Amino acid sequence: MAPTKRADPPTVADDAPPKKAKTIHKTAASSRPSRVRSRDDSELVAPQKPRVAVHDPTRDLAKRGSKAGKTQVAAENPVEVESTVKQKTRPKVNEGETNSTVAKNNSKSKDSKNELKHQHGNKSRKIIDTPGNTDEPENERSYWLMKAEPEPRVEKGVDVKFSIHDLEARNEPEPWDGVRNHLAKKNMQSMAKGDLAFFYHSNCKIPGIVGVMEIVGEHTPDESALDSKHPYYDPKESREKPKWCVVHVKHRLTFDSILPLKSLQQFGKEGQPLSAMQLLKMSRLSVSKVTGDQWRFILGEAGIQPESLKSQDS
Repeated sequence: MAPTKRADPPTVADDAPPKKAKTIHKTAASSRPSRVRSRDDSELVAPQKPRVAVHDPTRDLAKRGSKAGKTQVAAENPVEVESTVKQKTRPKVNEGETNSTVAKNNSKSKDSKNELKHQHGNKSRKIIDTPGNTDEPENERSYWLMKAEPEPRVEKGVDVKFSIHDLEARNEPEPWDGVRNHLAKKNMQSMAKGDLAFFYHSNCKIPGIVGVMEIVGEHTPDESALDSKHPYYDPKESREKPKWCVVHVKHRLTFDSILPLKSLQQFGKEGQPLSAMQLLKMSRLSVSKVTGDQWRFILGEAGIQPESLKSQDS
């Protein structure tokens, strides 16, 4: 602020009696207290209380809304934050209940959740509890459908024929090789030991399901993709980063008669039991999924009891 300007003293005649101009000047000046504070006029300004900033940790935390803000507030006010956390995490106790009763109820709820999870080898499969879900628990087994060609067909000088009777004649688990479709490969990678699969005759006069086999060996690299003489050799395959895989299967059951594709298609119409079957939705897929309901329905059409296909040790 600029200093206050003072007016010049009034003009006085030479013959006039002397007056105390200086005194008047001082009095006029003293009657107008300056707004500028100095060392000598400090009493003219009323003393003010200093403003003290009050830190509100909850308001600060709400503004920040971040982990860093929470950490800083906790460091500045550890006692208040700790008490707030305890109040939020403290379980509610109804009237007539004790802390021990609440603890027991909490442990029961945890146990009920754990009962929905089961271990299957190295994999953990969770049971999905939904209305109308009649599938077997996922930890029991999954179901699949795998296609092979039962009639002779030469590919690069090699006959690729393989029927359920060829599988039945094997004394050792058979590697299911030659799969070169990525979705089919992913289905094979999802297979677990003990899963069951329908054997499906494909690319023949009467295609359809002819029997059942069991997955006895989970996926491993497909060595046939590295063999230049194999009909399904892949020049881009790498041993360090294998792209294709095989599973090992074992014969379980041959149907008395084939369940033809035409019958499956009839049951695959809108509102029928097989309307969502992956085989009918993706007819060229060589390895497809089968739900528990679809599995039991097909076995029923073939006259097979599902209980007769309990897992066998390989």
